[in-house]
Amino acid sequence: MWQYADVVMKEMKNLDNKICKVCQVLLSVMLERSEASKGEILRSSG
Repeated sequence: MWQYADVVMKEMKNLDNKICKVCQVLLSVMLERSEASKGEILRSSG
């Protein structure tokens, strides 16, 4: 049982790392887009 939990934890950590990498890419893209859209919003609202 404990061995199984150990394996699951390792798998979860691996998944976490993959998810983090994907999230980091998505976040950077979102930030770039939000920065760009902020400029557009300011222009259009002004």
